[in-house]
Amino acid sequence: MVHYLQRECQGVTYFIKAGDTFYGIAAQYNVSIQDLILANPQISNPNILYIGQQICVPIRCSGEFYTIKSGENLNIIAQKFRVPLAQILFVNPQITNPNILFVGQRICIPAADERYKGCAIVLNRTSDTPTAFPEITGGVVYIHPAGDGNYAITFAALGLPTPQNIGDFDAYVGTLLMGEERYSAILSRTAPYEQEPTWAGTRVVEINPFDMPENTVNIAPMNVRRDIRGEPLLEGIVVECR
Repeated sequence: MVHYLQRECQGVTYFIKAGDTFYGIAAQYNVSIQDLILANPQISNPNILYIGQQICVPIRCSGEFYTIKSGENLNIIAQKFRVPLAQILFVNPQITNPNILFVGQRICIPAADERYKGCAIVLNRTSDTPTAFPEITGGVVYIHPAGDGNYAITFAALGLPTPQNIGDFDAYVGTLLMGEERYSAILSRTAPYEQEPTWAGTRVVEINPFDMPENTVNIAPMNVRRDIRGEPLLEGIVVECR
């Protein structure tokens, strides 16, 4: 979906949401109220804002500002600048939906030395996670560059019982789903003294996990001998990598 703006912003463009104030926006982006007011001369009274109203936030960008053109989306821009999509979203928190951009909207493209740092995805319980699992049950996936265009994907989960206790399984598997492709790692168990066991494993892939915003990661039980997977117990979306 593409909408049109009427004024170029010397910073990043932001669209007012319910409950927003100049004070809150300035605090969120670590800019002064005065600079925010000066960047928005079209607003005669900063105490009166409207949902959907466009303002300019004069933030510092370590790389360069970029103005959205007709027909572009974040995947196209990420590929153009060779920047992971998650990194663009990380430095542009004003983009709450990566599928909605505005022609003329200005965003920040991170500097080259900041583009390939690692980030993490919180894995949440799914509808298939037994309610009897302890409250501590949860997981995380850490994605970081591994050289030569490769990425290392490390899965970790806490609070999962021995897989045999939940069915005909003998392992847990962490998986990155990219369309029809599936990249997996069998997770190993460690059990610190008097603590819940941790399940962890790493897979190095030769593709960019951030190429598609709908890519997902999950942890599921598996019967390795029979190559049968259960339903995911923990799941997250790659685009949420922070």
